[in-house]
Amino acid sequence: MNGKITLSKLEAVTNAGGLNEETLARIGHVGRFYQRIRTASPNSDLKIGDVLPGDVLQKFWNETANEGIAVGQCPLVH
Repeated sequence: MNGKITLSKLEAVTNAGGLNEETLARIGHVGRFYQRIRTASPNSDLKIGDVLPGDVLQKFWNETANEGIAVGQCPLVH
């Protein structure tokens, strides 16, 4: 796989029983997180860290998580 996954590939893996509810919830969280970052960046050529400080990234990470799920530290915050 080239690092990208299409919705059809994800659906195929899910339908084959390859993903459980916890994994699907995590995928949804990561997707919402990156959508939030994309809309917050004024220039898509910039790196995320050039635009958003760590505290904002952590805030987005927490806000896009499913309710009641502890997600820990944002993977983009060092």
